[in-house]
Amino acid sequence: MRFGDTITAVAEVIEKNVEKKRVILRTYCTNQHGELVFDGTTAQYMKI
Repeated sequence: MRFGDTITAVAEVIEKNVEKKRVILRTYCTNQHGELVFDGTTAQYMKI
């Protein structure tokens, strides 16, 4: 990434566990040229 780039971020649910109140998200970002500049996963806890 460079200063002035336009970044598009996408978060996608790849796993959902209702018993543990948790979702796993894949998050990735691309720049204005469609190049992947970030790709990762994270666990998020749901408030039910």
